[in-house]
This record gives sequence, structure tokens and C-alpha cells, in this order.
Amino acid sequence: MKQIVVNTLAEFKAKLEAKDLSTAKAIYESVKRGVVKNYKTVNVFDVTLKEDPLSVYKFKLEKSQWPVALTTCMDIFSEHELFEECVDIQKMLKDLESVAK
Repeated sequence: MKQIVVNTLAEFKAKLEAKDLSTAKAIYESVKRGVVKNYKTVNVFDVTLKEDPLSVYKFKLEKSQWPVALTTCMDIFSEHELFEECVDIQKMLKDLESVAK
């Protein structure tokens, strides 16, 4: 799980929408751990606001969200020529698809 400190939750949302590589890697690693351990949910980020360091927002992904998250990660990894991770994601997507049937 990745710890992120931002000024606002909108800043965190913008980071996700910008398809940041470090964010994609955190999602990929969390989902990969969830697939291996057969979890139903994975914790991806703990988001803390600079103005309110005692408040922590947990960003989780349900198993039903993993295929979309992995596909997005694969697009980002492909842009950065991280092809080994792309192959790994394709295998995970097949595994998730076979479990869903």
C-alpha cells in the first residue's frame, strides 16, 4: 500500500487521472498481491491531507474493479515500455476471467 500526502482530495484525483506511472505501479502491485492471495478487496493507497494529517482516506479496489484497473495500468506501462509487466497483467486478466466464469 502506498502512502500519499496531498493538499486536497482533488489533487489526488488529478494524479489518478493523469495516469502517473508511480500510481499505476502501486495499483498493479496491490492487485497482483490480491490475485495471488485470492483477496476480494485490496488496499491501494492511504491518502493524507497536508492540512489534516490525522485524517487518512483509504483507497480500495474491489475484485470486480481489478480488470479495469489492470487494463489501465497496462496502457500506462506500455507507454513506458514496461512490457514484462504488461505480459504479467495479461496473465492476471486471464486468471480473473477464468475465476469469474
